[in-house]
Amino acid sequence: MTYLAPRQGLFAIIVFTSFCLHCLLMVVGSENQIDETRQQKGERIVAQLVDDSLIALSYQDRVSLGVMANRFSNEADIALLQIKDANEQILVQIGDAPLQKGDVISAFAKNEDAVIGEVLVTMKQIGKGEVFKSLWPYILGALLLHFLVWLAYGYVARPTKEQLRELSRDVHEHYRNYYSQAENTDVQTQTDVAELTNGNDDILTHLATEEESDKTGNDVLQQHNIGQELDDLIQQNQLNDETTMSMAMSNTTDRDHAFEQESPLITDEEPVDEAEENNHINVHIQFVDENKLLEVVSADYLYPYLDLCSQLLVSAVDEVIKQPILHGLELVNEPSFDKNGAFVELKSDTEHSNIALGGAMLAILYTKLNHVVYQKNLELSNLALPVKVGISQNLTADTLQDALKHEAVENDVLMMVSSAAYEEVDAYMQLMPLSDSNNSYAKNMVLVTEDDESICTRINKMQSSVLMLGS
Repeated sequence: MTYLAPRQGLFAIIVFTSFCLHCLLMVVGSENQIDETRQQKGERIVAQLVDDSLIALSYQDRVSLGVMANRFSNEADIALLQIKDANEQILVQIGDAPLQKGDVISAFAKNEDAVIGEVLVTMKQIGKGEVFKSLWPYILGALLLHFLVWLAYGYVARPTKEQLRELSRDVHEHYRNYYSQAENTDVQTQTDVAELTNGNDDILTHLATEEESDKTGNDVLQQHNIGQELDDLIQQNQLNDETTMSMAMSNTTDRDHAFEQESPLITDEEPVDEAEENNHINVHIQFVDENKLLEVVSADYLYPYLDLCSQLLVSAVDEVIKQPILHGLELVNEPSFDKNGAFVELKSDTEHSNIALGGAMLAILYTKLNHVVYQKNLELSNLALPVKVGISQNLTADTLQDALKHEAVENDVLMMVSSAAYEEVDAYMQLMPLSDSNNSYAKNMVLVTEDDESICTRINKMQSSVLMLGS
C-alpha cells in the first residue's frame, strides 16, 4: 500500500500559490522591461528624425519628409508618427494605428534658436495577452518545475516502512493508554457509585463503630454488640416499654394539663373524621440546600447519594415499625429520595398504636442518622446535605410542607397535627411552640425535641441497629 506524504495536499496548495506568484512576477517584470525598451526606441527615432529633417523642414518639403518617415512605417511598436511645422500644421503623418493611445514622445527641430518644426511619435500600449504570448514557454516551464517539486516532496517525505511501524506502535500505545485511563476512570466511577449505593463502606463502618451523642449533651451511649440476638433486644425493649408506660401513666394528666395551659398549639377544633385522621401520620423530609447543589451536581454523584439516603430511611422505618410500643403501625407507601426530599406515610388500624409517637420517633431517628452521614461525607469531601423534617396528618400536610420550607432550619423537626396527636407525643417528648414566627399558621405548630430518657435510649438503640445493619 502506497502512503501519501504528510500534508501532501497542503503542500500542493503551497506549490500552486508559488507558481501563481512566479507567473505574476514574470508578467509584471516583462511588461516593465518592454515599456522601458519602447521608450528608449521612441526617443532614438525622434532624435534621428529631428536631425535628418532640419533642411526639409526649413523648406517644408513634404516629399523629403515623407521619405524620411516611411523608413519607420514598418515598426510594429509605433502607433503614430507626425511631423509638424512651426505653426503646428501636420506635414507628414504615418502609422498603422493612428487612433490608438499610448506614450507620446516629442522633440522640437530648431535652426539655430528658431523652432522650425516638431516630431511626435506615439508608441503602442503593451497588452497582457502580448506579454503572455511572449512568456508562455517560460510559464509552462515554471508549471512543470513546480509539479516536479511537488512530486519530489511526495517521494522524499513519504514515510518508510520502519517509520510506519514505529508510528503504528506509537498510535497503539496512545490508544492503549487512553482506553486504560478511560477504563480506570469508569472503574473508579463504578466503585464510587457502588460505595455510595451500598452505603459507602467507609462511612457505614465508621458509623457502626462511632458513638452518637444526643442534642442535650448527654454522655456517649455504648453501641450494641453485632452478635446480639434479635429476641434479646425485643425482650429488653418490652421491659423498657413496661417501665416507661408505668412511669408515663402517672404523670400524663399533669403534663397534658401543663401543655394545654402554656401552648396555644392544641386547638379544640377536630377534623370531620377524627378516627380516620388520627390513624394516619405523614413524615416529610426536605434537604437544606441553600447553595442549590442538587441542581448542578453530576448524576454520577447525585443518584448514589439519594440511594444511600433512601436506604437509611427504609432501614429507619423498619426499626420504628418493629418497636413494641408502636404495635400495629404500618407503612403505606415505598419511601425514596429525590431532589425534593422524601415522603413517608404511616397508618394504624388500632387506636392504641401510638402512631403520632411513631412519626415523631421516625423523624428524630432519621435526623440523627442523616447528621452522622452528613458529617462523615464532609470529612471525605463527598456530596452531603442536612435535612429538616415535618410531621403532619392528611388535613395539615400542605400547610406543614409550606412551613417546613420557610420556617424550619437544618435538623429541625416540626409537627402540625390534631390535639389528640399532640397529647400522645407530649407524653414522651418535649414540644416547643414557634413563638418567634410571624406566620399565622405557626400558632398551631410545634418543634419536637427528645425529652424522656427512655425515648432517647430507644432512638439511640435504633440508630445503632440501622448503622450495624448497613455495615
